[in-house]
Amino acid sequence: MKITRKQLRQIIREAAIATSQGDAGVRNRARQLKSRWDSLDIQNTRRPEADDAAEDFLRGLWDNTESSWAKNKGLTTGGKGDPAGPAWSAATISTIVDDEKVKSIRHSDYRKGGQERRKQWDSADPDAAKNIEWVAFEPDELEPMAGDLRCCKRIGGTHCDICMDAGCTQVVGGNVKDDLYYGAPECEKDMYIASSAEKIEAESDEESDATQGVAEMKITRSRLRQIIKEELNEYGEMKLGKLPTKDSPMSDTGGQYTITNPEQAQSEADHLLDKLTVSQHELQKGYVKTDQWDERDEALLNDLMQKMEIGDYPFSVEWGTRS
Repeated sequence: MKITRKQLRQIIREAAIATSQGDAGVRNRARQLKSRWDSLDIQNTRRPEADDAAEDFLRGLWDNTESSWAKNKGLTTGGKGDPAGPAWSAATISTIVDDEKVKSIRHSDYRKGGQERRKQWDSADPDAAKNIEWVAFEPDELEPMAGDLRCCKRIGGTHCDICMDAGCTQVVGGNVKDDLYYGAPECEKDMYIASSAEKIEAESDEESDATQGVAEMKITRSRLRQIIKEELNEYGEMKLGKLPTKDSPMSDTGGQYTITNPEQAQSEADHLLDKLTVSQHELQKGYVKTDQWDERDEALLNDLMQKMEIGDYPFSVEWGTRS
């Protein structure tokens, strides 16, 4: 039996209220923009943004903000100003997302816009809520997906990046270390802005106490470890380092597996998710551990789901078996 919402709330203070639907198009445009940047003949490794080879690229970012301020400052194409002078991270987001709701020279503008749309999302019925785009959530309220925005506060203002995977462990962002960055987030998150999000139906105490028809919510071991670590660190009750790992070796019998249709893909995704689901028995016995197989299965699941989003069947995925 899987962990229920009520049981999870006994572990964490706040349960997620929304499931992000992500945006594969945004993620793909982020990859393409990063690829364009990497193809530039930039020699200034100390400050890549200041290299002459980056000038036209940066002016293109400012063009996409459609900002009269940027034009008057000479930052856009044909201008005489320094496009690397002002912070260009919001211009990067504007270019990648390509949506009027997320188009500005300041992150604060679409953060505020996301908070306003959150009011609409809160009052909307579930069917209408999932059609409201670019909605702001507190970090613990949403499990982010690729294509969402991860925002944080940093010296001098705010910053947002594009989530590149489920859980937002990898991001693309502009003006990070004077570069167009792809990697682990550089600052502590204080907001997610979801491209679109579906409400998680709340479970009443009466429903959760019933012996039949218990509502289930699946959560991977890595996500549960992350939540517990964040909560314990915040309360200052103890320092939680690396959790113990099993001595379960990887098998050598992995290979390529062909997925021919959406039904088969969903079946394989469900199979992987079942492997990664924390059971009540594991929680009761304290076996909230991971091993190399969890990491392998999470990577396989992410790859499979990304290819499902693209929908170009048949396709091949890496496969592995537990020893």
